[in-house]
Amino acid sequence: MIYLRAASYTKFGEHYSKGLLDLADEAVAGVVKQGLNLKRIQALVVGNMFSQLLDKQSQLGAVLAQRWGLDIPAFRVEAACASGGVAVWTAIQLLKSRGYKDVLVVGVEKMTDYSTTDITTALSTAGNSDTDVVYQIPFPASYALYANYWLKKKWVGRETLFHIAAKNHYYASLNLQAQFPKEINKKIYQQGDVVAYPLGLFDCSPITDGAAAVWLSRSPTKNSPQLLGASLASGPNTPHLNYPLDGLPASRLAAEQLYQQTKINPQEINLVELHDCFTIAEAMAVVDLGLVAKKELGKFYTYYWQHRQPPPGYPYINTSGGLKACGHPIGATGVKQLAEVYYQLTGQAGRRQVKRVRTALTHNVGGSGGTVFLSLWRGGKDE
Repeated sequence: MIYLRAASYTKFGEHYSKGLLDLADEAVAGVVKQGLNLKRIQALVVGNMFSQLLDKQSQLGAVLAQRWGLDIPAFRVEAACASGGVAVWTAIQLLKSRGYKDVLVVGVEKMTDYSTTDITTALSTAGNSDTDVVYQIPFPASYALYANYWLKKKWVGRETLFHIAAKNHYYASLNLQAQFPKEINKKIYQQGDVVAYPLGLFDCSPITDGAAAVWLSRSPTKNSPQLLGASLASGPNTPHLNYPLDGLPASRLAAEQLYQQTKINPQEINLVELHDCFTIAEAMAVVDLGLVAKKELGKFYTYYWQHRQPPPGYPYINTSGGLKACGHPIGATGVKQLAEVYYQLTGQAGRRQVKRVRTALTHNVGGSGGTVFLSLWRGGKDE
């Protein structure tokens, strides 16, 4: 069995006074404060996309291990926006091998020190080099293709996209670690500049600095959430090359594998931290994961926004604020999702705590669907 022993993430946002290594230090310090003795760790896995491209630092795992006085296997994992999730998946494989008992996963990214052009160019490398990089096709344009298609098919409306954004900002307003801990209303949403039609400013996740860390172990404490299963899938990564626009094949494949592996059906899941890099991405994800039917999306999100909770029988979605409002420091996102699951399953989520949450899912996407990681956990308290 594999357990989640401790988790922490920094304040997400603009940290001009802190460097990449400083943010990693802060996240790990949060786990140490919860009882981890770093000397117990047998391997370090670091999720990061940009350190080599922007920070001119490729050996990030070894650098951090030396910084923390650890003489252990340590390496960096890169899978675009799924770097954090794939780092978690790698740690799970190490623990499954039974050669390791305790593994530390750190996700970290420093983005705000660079221009928007630099970040956009770096992000485009997560696509296909013969199209996305050459023609400078940014991610908002890719996801705008999905949004226009889903609007045309009437699977979502502009109102649904607003409800998704507003819901996630509501949760962020309850999360002191979020980049944008404030609510938005429809007027604010509509006043946002168009980024890539029909996606506006409030449909898009921001440029973010931040770090997260989790301690995975084969030795539990009394309240440690237990891993039920994990899956990793690859799929089409460039929607503008005539690939289907009805969702992400890799998300559907990973979900199918996970549900077969765990014998859990989507209706048993109480809470999900999913990859909402854009509002349309959240709508696609809940469908791909079998959580909400396409024809029910409008009703689901209308109810969710009006009642500040999902309809009976449906899971809570992105209680951290999601990528949209908590922030999206690329390599840290997949690890932060697991940290939020840890807080919820151990009753430490504060004002955003969900009652009687027992089963929680994380969903982390790299590129426009090139890589998808899922993990399913069980734990929780009555209140």
